[in-house]
Amino acid sequence: MDHYLQNLFFTVLNMNITASCVILFVVIVRLFLKKAPKIFSYSLWIVVMFRLMSPFSFCSAISFLKPIFDTPKKIQYIPLNVGNIAQPKVQTDISGISVIINKSVPSASVSTGINPIDITLFILSIIWFLGILIMVSYGIISYIMLKKKVSCAMLVHDDAFECEKIKTPFVLGIIKPKIYLPIGLVEEEKKYILKHEQIHIKRFDYIIKLFAFLLLCIHWFNPLVWMSFILMSNDMEMSCDEKVIEEFGNEIKKEYSRSLLSMAVDRKFISGSSLAFGENNIKRRIKNVLKYKQPAFWILCVGVVVIVVVSMTLISNPIDKKVNMEEAFLKDEKLQKELNIEDKNEVLKRVHSSFEDSIKTILSSPLNSSNPDEHISAHRMDYDSILRAGRDAENYMLSQFKEGNVKNDLRGQIIMRLCKDWLGSRNNVQDKNLLPTEWYSKLQLVDEITLPDFSYDGADPIEKLVYKTEIEKNQGIKSDLSFLVVAPHIHGVYKQGNKLKVVVTNFAATYGFYGKTLSEQCGSIDPTAITYVKNSDGSYKLDKYEQAKDGDECGPSIEKFCTMPVSRKKIKGLSDKIFKYGSDSNKDIGKLQRDNLIKHLKANGLTGISIREVSGEIVPLT
Repeated sequence: MDHYLQNLFFTVLNMNITASCVILFVVIVRLFLKKAPKIFSYSLWIVVMFRLMSPFSFCSAISFLKPIFDTPKKIQYIPLNVGNIAQPKVQTDISGISVIINKSVPSASVSTGINPIDITLFILSIIWFLGILIMVSYGIISYIMLKKKVSCAMLVHDDAFECEKIKTPFVLGIIKPKIYLPIGLVEEEKKYILKHEQIHIKRFDYIIKLFAFLLLCIHWFNPLVWMSFILMSNDMEMSCDEKVIEEFGNEIKKEYSRSLLSMAVDRKFISGSSLAFGENNIKRRIKNVLKYKQPAFWILCVGVVVIVVVSMTLISNPIDKKVNMEEAFLKDEKLQKELNIEDKNEVLKRVHSSFEDSIKTILSSPLNSSNPDEHISAHRMDYDSILRAGRDAENYMLSQFKEGNVKNDLRGQIIMRLCKDWLGSRNNVQDKNLLPTEWYSKLQLVDEITLPDFSYDGADPIEKLVYKTEIEKNQGIKSDLSFLVVAPHIHGVYKQGNKLKVVVTNFAATYGFYGKTLSEQCGSIDPTAITYVKNSDGSYKLDKYEQAKDGDECGPSIEKFCTMPVSRKKIKGLSDKIFKYGSDSNKDIGKLQRDNLIKHLKANGLTGISIREVSGEIVPLT
């Protein structure tokens, strides 16, 4: 439980850092939008809310953020394993803040392996959680008290009530929100204020405000989040005031301003309401109402474009450019000229240095462990970042072996693991107990052989049609150098009108080929219904391809496509037949897949071929 809470706290901290940068940016943009309709400023706070609630986003070239990645779509300034790192580092978009934080972060004790920051962050995560409980409890109690206060309110119009115990109007409720007005408003004031509240309900402002409060409860420790909550509330109110002016016309400005002023007299803060004004807020709202002018259409269009562009830069993550750094740079002569870089070796040194920095981080902790698995697990993000560099990093790590820079120590174990992950079936060494230098001495890299996909050579026209369709539909599971073999077991063929439906269970698998050894890369067994339409020349064209879904939806999805192709009448017993085959006959479809694979190898003139089983055992095929 404590580990889960601490990871959750780190996730919130990472979102909070990103959101803080976005908040500062929005505050600056608001200054330039000072004379624009407040709906634009109000819209920008949606981006802040998104950053406060989601650690994930899409990637974009126009993003202004420059984060550290866990995955390309997830920002992680503070790694989740920070408690296991010898010298923890926090990185933000603002370098000065990073320096200040990192100077204050204590290092782990070399003698004991205890990291002070791990204990500190655990305590802080407890305090953070208690703060959430207090904030949520305060909100619930305030809501209950307010609900009790308006229990004696009298209905005056639709969902509008009057109550003598309140001094300011507000909206209360979530599913069926109601408007509560203080007693004593003149008819003219009541008309404007009622319209204001109705606009809040129409725009779902009461939901947005509640959601913003919940985010405030989660991020209560950040003053910038409190500031954004207040500013968002102000923008919400002023944009609503402007909407009232638009509907009633400019001539009501003075009367509406007097209504706002009257609400400010002898008033108390109404906790939990959608509208909770302060004296200063009223002054700003009145000033905004008096100077507001309905903008021209072209100004609205420009404003929308600006808000969309700004939102895209704030809501998106930058594209990860770490992959294939060497290859991309060495091939891009134009980029080299633009950067005025002539010495390619110097660039390679920098790239290789980044790999070594990642390895040093992996080696840094746990301090009391020499097990490479524990080090990789503690620094999975750094390990994966090296893997993502692909051939660039692979070539460098293998060159370290070749140049004699790898020893039989922990660094050597990490480099050997990386090489094994890259090489896959190209690694001819099966002994897992060898030391790094022993493993490399026995390594004989084999080139990958490419083969075409399986092709059906039988005489059955329906089987030929099905095989062709399954090969086309399963192209997505292939990698660049793998080939595809399918094995569809046909359960039934159904013709009706000009349509033909074939229901199958298909085994699709891709294989990589190294020397004389095959390796299955990925595979799946899926019940499928394939519907064709008959052309005028007698040939068939694919009309619909329905594949069974995963998990709990598997059964219902199979039942759904076990119908005749035109009338959609249920085919009795077909779904039971498919289920029975799936549970009892996997060996049969596995044999069909293996037979098709052997047939495909022989058709391409390949003999003496073996296959590496999932267990790692290599068995002969042909």
